[in-house]
Amino acid sequence: MQDDTPKLTKGPPSKAIVTMMVPMVIGLIVIIGNGLVDAYFIGQ
Repeated sequence: MQDDTPKLTKGPPSKAIVTMMVPMVIGLIVIIGNGLVDAYFIGQ
């Protein structure tokens, strides 16, 4: 059985950092967007 999971300890560190950074950035954008929409409707 072949293991296709990415190994974060092998290869260049920059690739591992980007691999972990992308989902966190997407999550932060969603949280910030939620806060902005919430503030807009509460401020009315």
